[in-house]
Amino acid sequence: MRNLILTAALLITTGPTLASSVEVVGSAKARGSSIVVMNCTTCPALKVEKDEKAYHVPQIAPGTQAAEIVEVDGERKLKRTEAWLGGSPVVFINKAEGWTTNGSVIAAASVGPADGIDVEATTAAVTGAPGAASPGDSTDKPLDVTTFELRID
Repeated sequence: MRNLILTAALLITTGPTLASSVEVVGSAKARGSSIVVMNCTTCPALKVEKDEKAYHVPQIAPGTQAAEIVEVDGERKLKRTEAWLGGSPVVFINKAEGWTTNGSVIAAASVGPADGIDVEATTAAVTGAPGAASPGDSTDKPLDVTTFELRID
């Protein structure tokens, strides 16, 4: 009985406190609200503060990469930034041996063919005579849908 009376007394005393902290935030004006909306049409735009010590995500176009020679602790290194798979670009830093191009700070990049197919590429995984199959060898047949069956499992 003591616990019941004590619990009831606590609930009765805290009820008005909780009710005054609930405010409806919406388009309708509330009388006696503690939320004040202030607009400033003549104020200047906020200035973005750049933190030079913080990490900044590099900005490059999706599906591309950028490579440059940078100097880290007195040693020249290749800094490659790629955004091939989406998301934030990934930065790789490797030793720059073989990448220097007569004092240029941009690493030389080879431009591939426009269609993305390298016809000069070879592999040891394919056996057979070179050029054994060509795209013109295939014969086009019309699709025969009379033999298709619907599976109901």
